[in-house]
Amino acid sequence: GLKYFVLGALSSCLLLLGFSFIYLSLGSTSFDVLVKLSESSASLELPLVGIILTLTAFLFKLGAFPCHMWLCDVYEGALVSVSAFFSIIPKTVIFCLLFKFFFLAFSGFSGFWSILCSISGALSVCVSAIAALYQKKTKRLFAYSAIGHVGFILLAFSTGMVESVKVSLVYLFIYMAMNIGVFSMIMGFSSKGFLLKYLVNWSFLKKWNIVLAITFAFMLFSVAGIPPFAGFYSKLGVLMVLLLQEQVA
Repeated sequence: GLKYFVLGALSSCLLLLGFSFIYLSLGSTSFDVLVKLSESSASLELPLVGIILTLTAFLFKLGAFPCHMWLCDVYEGALVSVSAFFSIIPKTVIFCLLFKFFFLAFSGFSGFWSILCSISGALSVCVSAIAALYQKKTKRLFAYSAIGHVGFILLAFSTGMVESVKVSLVYLFIYMAMNIGVFSMIMGFSSKGFLLKYLVNWSFLKKWNIVLAITFAFMLFSVAGIPPFAGFYSKLGVLMVLLLQEQVA
């Protein structure tokens, strides 16, 4: 809790500092005004500093690389219901804000912020995939899974196209549905007194209830992106948008 408090305060300071640089350079914080000013002032340096600081604060809220280290500790230390809340609600709000902030207000700087989003997204996917291989605790594994999913959505955002917004919304909807299913099952077992802190504890499920074991396995396959489950098609949509960007470029 103390770690999250300190890092959260730091990210809030960065967010306010970024807004200050944007207001100092463009003279407004209204999205309608920023659209016109950013298109006519794409060569200024102060808005770029403001975008970097603001995006860093947003990446902390999303739990994306390189501001992801707090997420695993919060997932592990908090209650299951709180972890489920952190994995669904804040990400939805922040991604909606990112859409308005970058696609509407700062469309004139799309070449700059798209590079930052693509770097953060690619590193989030790689780091989470490698680190998840060494996890032995259930909630820490899902924390790295959340980091990987955020990375995929950032990669879709990095294209700066209208199709990427549609793909991101579909991905976000599927991600929310998968997390609701997974955490509902975890909370259901926790309420019955089963201690499932470690991954090895889930091995009892196939002996206790084979239907629940198969259902939970299907959910995990979808979270991992195994075809023919929904998680595979959400990741496929992101890859198709990235390929479409390369063809357009």
